[in-house]
Amino acid sequence: MTDAPWVLFDLDGTLFDYEAAESAAVEATLREAGLAPTPAVVADYRRANAALWGPRGRGGPPPAALGGGRGGPVGGPPRGGGGATAGGGAAGARGETTPDELRVERWRTVLATHGVGDVDTDALSAAYVAHLAQGTQLIAGAQAVLDRIARDHRIAYITNGLADVQRPRLRDSRIGDYAEVTVISDEVGAAKPDPIIFATAMARMGGPDPGAVTMVGDSLSADIAGGNAAGLATVWVARPGGPPPGPDEPVPTHRIADLRELPALLGA
Repeated sequence: MTDAPWVLFDLDGTLFDYEAAESAAVEATLREAGLAPTPAVVADYRRANAALWGPRGRGGPPPAALGGGRGGPVGGPPRGGGGATAGGGAAGARGETTPDELRVERWRTVLATHGVGDVDTDALSAAYVAHLAQGTQLIAGAQAVLDRIARDHRIAYITNGLADVQRPRLRDSRIGDYAEVTVISDEVGAAKPDPIIFATAMARMGGPDPGAVTMVGDSLSADIAGGNAAGLATVWVARPGGPPPGPDEPVPTHRIADLRELPALLGA
């Protein structure tokens, strides 16, 4: 099937249920710190995380696989939570601290809020990333969609995240074997929408005609902007309930409300 068209999938928020994985990782980490993961405590964590990383756009810099946020690498900012090579949020943007320090500071803040002391926050931050690496929850219908598309398309993954988070998740999940190529921002040193990560993916895919490649993702600023710039057809998975796109945001080739609409769109 070497002449088959390619589909290049984002992972977090598109195939992996990042929100579920992040919630489970946060709750497990809070328990290790001696805090019951009540809704109020989890909300305090999310506020601390959001305050440190600052406001982000739809899938903009962050990090999702660092242990922090979709769109960017996993592991940092909100909107998800764990990324790899992107921004340092509000404080980081001012040069006040590094992303690594921010990932520790959020835990220090929530522990102080609840009067918990004598906890190694560096170890706690590492534990969070380890828990996140176990988050193999999938978006509804993801495996069935891949089954259908793999019949007459070639599949690759492109993700903003930490290799230590994303590779174990793929290995232990039901979707790891579908992709011939997996490109992770942490390993490349560039995150979507940077042209470098898309050029790396295309090279590893054997240099196909961009017109024969479709980028599928849930982030306008990361997946769609990067795919458009690379000359790919783009499919935005715009789930109901999300904020409407702004006037300056990139325009996808196609828009679907549910991943399960993709096979029919691609004729699979």
